[in-house]
Amino acid sequence: MLLACGAYKKRLNKDYSNVFYLEDRYSHAKAHNEILKAEKIVVLGSTMDAFQTASSVRAYLNSIGYQKTEVILLHEGFSEIHKNMSDKVSHVINKMLAKEGI
Repeated sequence: MLLACGAYKKRLNKDYSNVFYLEDRYSHAKAHNEILKAEKIVVLGSTMDAFQTASSVRAYLNSIGYQKTEVILLHEGFSEIHKNMSDKVSHVINKMLAKEGI
């Protein structure tokens, strides 16, 4: 499963059964059910929202006994944390995420 985080939501030209836009409680429930089925979840983005999403998904899965589900945070280049807060802060946050299993 791929979770994309960003400031601008772009709709695809076609409807796909495995693409969800989190807009209301029904779309949230559908995405939640897919998270439970997934073996691997990739959170795409370099913003604080992406980091928080990855951390929250991992914590939730751990709390319900889904430790085997892999959660990956993927971004290109330097993250927003690195750009705005420094290399040291970025390193500490990445270390914390790794300790969580991300």
